[in-house]
Amino acid sequence: MLTNFSVFPEKGDGSILKMACGDYIELLKEYDFQDMLGIMLFSLSENIQNYYQWVDDLEFDEEKAKESAQEMLDEYWGYRKKAKA
Repeated sequence: MLTNFSVFPEKGDGSILKMACGDYIELLKEYDFQDMLGIMLFSLSENIQNYYQWVDDLEFDEEKAKESAQEMLDEYWGYRKKAKA
C-alpha cells in the first residue's frame, strides 16, 4: 500500500488529515521517476477523496474515490499544460 489515510481527532475545525507515503525507493526500482510520481500523486489524490467522503459522512466507496482521484489529476495536468503554454 502506497499511502495510509487517517484523520485526527474527531470531525471539526481541529481535524488533521495524515497521509503516510511509503514504498518510494521500491517504486523507483520498478518505474522511472515520472511514472513513480504519477503513481504517488494518484494514491494521494485517492486518499483526499476518502477524506471528502469522511467529512461528508458518506460511506467509503473506493471505486468512487478512484474515479474522483483521476478527475482531480486530469484537472491538475490540464492546469499544468496551460501554465507551460
